[in-house]
Amino acid sequence: MELARGTSSAGAGGRAGASWGEPGGVARRPFRCLEDLGCQIRKLSGWTANIKVIEQRLARVYTVSIGSIPMERAVNEGRILVVDDEELVRLAIADVLVGAGFEAIPAEDADEAIYVAKQSLPSLILSDVSLKGMDGIALCRHLKSDPETSSIPVILISGNLIDNQDQVHGLMNGADDYMLKPLDGKLLIAKIRAVLHRYTHPSETIEYIVAGDLVVDPSAWKVTWKGSPVHLTRKEFDLLVMLLKKPGKVLHPSFLLKSVWGHSNDGDDFRTVRVHISSLRGKLGPFGEKIINIPGVGYRLDSP
Repeated sequence: MELARGTSSAGAGGRAGASWGEPGGVARRPFRCLEDLGCQIRKLSGWTANIKVIEQRLARVYTVSIGSIPMERAVNEGRILVVDDEELVRLAIADVLVGAGFEAIPAEDADEAIYVAKQSLPSLILSDVSLKGMDGIALCRHLKSDPETSSIPVILISGNLIDNQDQVHGLMNGADDYMLKPLDGKLLIAKIRAVLHRYTHPSETIEYIVAGDLVVDPSAWKVTWKGSPVHLTRKEFDLLVMLLKKPGKVLHPSFLLKSVWGHSNDGDDFRTVRVHISSLRGKLGPFGEKIINIPGVGYRLDSP
């Protein structure tokens, strides 16, 4: 089976080295709708399943057609490792990524993802939480603890409605963002680009930020509390620096979304800010109590 270039004998899911949208790969037209993608999958794989079943399964993955996403095929925006144990999910997400100018590399479980991540060093890893064997959160924790892969950003995806504590758990294990299925293709691409932008355009250089017993070294991305290291994710670090730059001022979630995440959105995305603030407060211990939530207004860091 071929999509953008030859995949391995494992099929569309691919094993290590197989990818979609890699420069020099076989050109193909983008799928313009779920029905088109479903027809191509059935034709290429020889499935006889009812096309409506395929469309319904794909509809759980993303909610906008690839045609609504700006095409930037002339620019290779980066290599994305897509980790999911469902082949159709990998195909659908890969099609959105390739249509937006990315190269997509598939992995069906955590073990394969770890191997591929070390071999190909992707720009970003997009992983489902509910994987067979090692789940996505454990995978994220493993990747962030390994020096070879610790600098690769990770976005986790969940197919179930989860509460804030579940998201906090994922973020505390190193995830850079958290999304729920069904995915909106435009939002997925926007979040990927925002995360990549933060990693490639770090905050302006400041020697140190000292707030009582808290010391932040922006150039080294290090935080210490009373001399002990505090391990933060990239977004938690950026949030902390932003709060420290504006002590005593109330920062609205929309301002934090634009300043830290690199995009603005409606109230639905304010939950992302809330989850990260909650995780940050928990990691900072007594200092975290100085981050005050002003209901309906925003967040304020009280002076130490």
